[in-house]
Amino acid sequence: MYCVGHYLIEYNNKKNECNNSIIVIKHIRNMNFIHIPKNGGTSIKHLCQKYNDLNITYNGHDAKVNELKNQIVILRNPYDRFISSVQYAYENYGESPQMKEIIRIGLTTPNDWVEAWSDINHIGHDAILNEIKNISHKIDSKHIPLKWTYCPQYYWVNDDNIKYVVSYDNLNEFVLDTFRKILPVMNESKPIKNCKLSNNSKKFLRNKYIKDFEMIDYFKAKYKLI
Repeated sequence: MYCVGHYLIEYNNKKNECNNSIIVIKHIRNMNFIHIPKNGGTSIKHLCQKYNDLNITYNGHDAKVNELKNQIVILRNPYDRFISSVQYAYENYGESPQMKEIIRIGLTTPNDWVEAWSDINHIGHDAILNEIKNISHKIDSKHIPLKWTYCPQYYWVNDDNIKYVVSYDNLNEFVLDTFRKILPVMNESKPIKNCKLSNNSKKFLRNKYIKDFEMIDYFKAKYKLI
């Protein structure tokens, strides 16, 4: 299920459950969209640029999350987001020194990346660290440990300033129901042939992105997000 809101959503369900067909949006004004990488934000940016009547201001990856009010954020399953980030790296940065080394070693799938990342003795361990570690990226003027595409989502989330939390899986429905617009497909990564994660890889990623998993569970519980 998508969208929760402190003030903008009214749950009108006899069973006390949130349902697409019965969410009532009261109003939406002066909203700040916070672009978390690989969560559909480029499509939202396109909407903001194309239409002047959305009452939404687009804020990039370096958004002032502690200052901006009335925020909209899109959250995504951390496993899916990591897979998408790896796909994005191959498609857009395949010629970078870091990616060339990863390709030379023979790491071709997200699972390969996790296996190398999780094992300090793996031949590709340093290559993965060189790709994901951050040098210059910042959020709210603060340095972050990993590049934006690999950085945990919670770095962009300030619960005090949030009005909407949107599930990536229901983003199209949210945009259609809220703004009566069709969400354009922008910056979508092409799927890798083998993008499945092993149980061990999932366990490692869950530990690395534990705060993201906990945050999503928190919003599910607090706002009946299902």
